[in-house]
Amino acid sequence: MLVALVAHEPLHSQTKPLPVSVTCRKSFLQGSYVLQIQNTSNEQLRLWLQAKGKISPFVLPAGKMEEFGWAQGFRFDANNVFAMGADGYDTLKQRMPNGELNPFKIDFAEDGSLAISLSQSYLQERVPKFIKLPIKQRASNIFEISLNQIPQIILEDGSERIFSDATLQASVMSGRLRFPVVASVSFVPSYSPSTGEISATQIKIENIDVNVPNSDIGLLPQDWREQVSQVINNILPVVFAKFVFYKIEKNWLKEILNAVNLRTKVVDGRLELIIL
Repeated sequence: MLVALVAHEPLHSQTKPLPVSVTCRKSFLQGSYVLQIQNTSNEQLRLWLQAKGKISPFVLPAGKMEEFGWAQGFRFDANNVFAMGADGYDTLKQRMPNGELNPFKIDFAEDGSLAISLSQSYLQERVPKFIKLPIKQRASNIFEISLNQIPQIILEDGSERIFSDATLQASVMSGRLRFPVVASVSFVPSYSPSTGEISATQIKIENIDVNVPNSDIGLLPQDWREQVSQVINNILPVVFAKFVFYKIEKNWLKEILNAVNLRTKVVDGRLELIIL
């Protein structure tokens, strides 16, 4: 089954378009995509493919097709970016489809460490299991802050921290004034050998955006803003401390009882967890 890719995107024009047809298919194994590159010219092409942190040169005879997938060392996931080119031709940059084939992957590396890969969609689907709404807290007799929506998980490539945006509602003066408050939160995954759980630690509030549009009381007083921020700083760390990314099955635990370190990084839009 062929899967459509985004349109060709020249990175920088040299002389002429690269004469190739680029498609992809779902792999039969490993839950990934296979890239298909076909030479549409009458001449042999000396090409290079840049993807997954490496560059691979290859020769493609006239009219022939070459595939790159997990068997060739390229395990393409949803939204992975790749580029290709050849001397004298435009360089092309494309992206894999956004359909997630394998939200969760687990494997043992050659050094015996456990490698876990989680997609943004996998993490987002787990959030409601640990955060029960609504969550409310009062600040003196003026405010009530409530969390009524599930926070959104955000993965930023290259970062060791996980980010999340939470939209809360602040009610003032017994409901006469209500306004949204958006808080940005970040945290770091931590592994517990005793339970096998990978959960959120080092939780901190990155930013709190308090905005009162068209208010009949004008701008929100500074001390009120400080009270709102204080309540949110009390609520969200407690909320995210309950979030468990993944729990390793008991029959796997005996294989990693001596593991003491967890290395994390977001790569190609996925959270990579290596238990050392």
